[in-house]
Amino acid sequence: MDVQRLVEALNHALAQELAASIQFFWHHVLSQGRASPVLRQAVKQLAIQHMRHAEVLAERINHFDAIPTAQPEEIRIAGGFLDMLRADLSLQQQLVASYRAYLDLCREEPATHHQLLHLLTEEEENLDVLQSWLDQ
Repeated sequence: MDVQRLVEALNHALAQELAASIQFFWHHVLSQGRASPVLRQAVKQLAIQHMRHAEVLAERINHFDAIPTAQPEEIRIAGGFLDMLRADLSLQQQLVASYRAYLDLCREEPATHHQLLHLLTEEEENLDVLQSWLDQ
């Protein structure tokens, strides 16, 4: 197993999760008066979930005696609520694609593989939720 490649992949996923947490949080804040309280709360919960994912990834990176990144990927703050959802959906799609690609890198590391599989499952569920909101 190439630990350096795995750590680079985990750091990339961490940067994406940090971006998602910040982006979703700001969309929650900025959507006040533009979206129903139920949707706003759901977006806030997604932001919190992304921060928990970031914590899992940072702990895995630390497990390999590497330094977790503190730099998020690009954060897109959109204007209208539908644009916010589209930006969040795009980031969610990137996360799902990354986790799918990174699963192969950690097949020989069962704990990491299990954790990434769990994160992927939650991200796929979030992707479905965001898509359903946009389809309404």
